[in-house]
Amino acid sequence: VHKVVFFMAAYLVSLATGGYKPCLESFGADQFDDNRLEERKQKVSFFNWWNVSLCCGLFLGTTLIVYLQDNVGWGAAFLTLAIIMLVTVIVFVLGRPRYRYRAPQGSPLTPMFQVLVAALAKRRLALPSDPAFLHEVPKSEEKFQGRLLAHTNQLRFLDKAAIIEYENGAVIDEKQSPWRLATVTQVEELKLVFKMVPIWLTSLIFGLGVAQTSTFFVKQASAMNRRVFNRFEIPAASIFTLTAIGMLTSVALYDRIL
Repeated sequence: VHKVVFFMAAYLVSLATGGYKPCLESFGADQFDDNRLEERKQKVSFFNWWNVSLCCGLFLGTTLIVYLQDNVGWGAAFLTLAIIMLVTVIVFVLGRPRYRYRAPQGSPLTPMFQVLVAALAKRRLALPSDPAFLHEVPKSEEKFQGRLLAHTNQLRFLDKAAIIEYENGAVIDEKQSPWRLATVTQVEELKLVFKMVPIWLTSLIFGLGVAQTSTFFVKQASAMNRRVFNRFEIPAASIFTLTAIGMLTSVALYDRIL
């Protein structure tokens, strides 16, 4: 019974973490207005301070919680974590009236597939010499369509999805199917996704290292002499605090100096 309860709890934690982690950080970034210079600068620092907050949580987890586990009991440690999580959820909910919300605009995958289909359908057409001749939402409709992205010269094959087709000198149809005609902004969004692929691939190696540090540190620490002043013994799991301290230091230097 204990094993069943334990694994159910572990899987529920994983499910909940997978639900909020991809959303919370981007939701925090949505609180900054890119049209204001001051807020745009604050948005850059937001991600650094986000990591600082995570490291502070890691530091407390590998010191206070580990101490409770070793000296009071695992039940007391888990109860403390549950109470902390409850408090954070309450604080988050209390801020709802002050948050900025972006209205949902449908699936983000559909426009990407539309750009690919339109680019393939018009692969034999020649690109215009001036990107201004490509299809884009009028500036007057920008507030209804969301932020517009400027044209870039990379991955120009995808630009063919935004080519306006003419027949006998006239536009074939101004309201063509989105699977036949995409906007420059949609094309640029897909380009951004493609440009992230090399970053994602190279980050896999970094992820492999990060995934092993928690267990590696504890394994090594368990074989070390961790006594300080011959009285106090540092718990093996608390050695992982070095990671939190290193990240706190490096993030602060990155944000303030680099």
